[in-house]
Amino acid sequence: MSGTVSRELRLLSARGSYVSDQTDVQAQAIFAGQKPIDDLEGWGREVEARWGTLTIAGESSIKVPSEQGAYQDFYSQFAAAALGNAAQPVPAAEAIGTLEVLDAARTSALEGRVVPVARD
Repeated sequence: MSGTVSRELRLLSARGSYVSDQTDVQAQAIFAGQKPIDDLEGWGREVEARWGTLTIAGESSIKVPSEQGAYQDFYSQFAAAALGNAAQPVPAAEAIGTLEVLDAARTSALEGRVVPVARD
């Protein structure tokens, strides 16, 4: 895709790593004028060339397919929750955990150091 902005996602640990080109395939499809209803089976799927690479220490690397994206499911669940007919699609505690990871990633990038994140 011409004009696509992309950032690399790297997760590193003592046991291995995962590296992926993290451009959101759904956002790029929307910018191109596509909609989920146009192709529900193919919507939100990364092409194999963009799958992430998982490397386990002492073993070979393997390509790992991304989960299929489904913006439409999230917004349907959000609408149902807003109407009082269902639970929130993302509980507040989970959202806080995500923010903690994002904050640690930003601090790590700015300060050039590993920033631990508490695990529950």
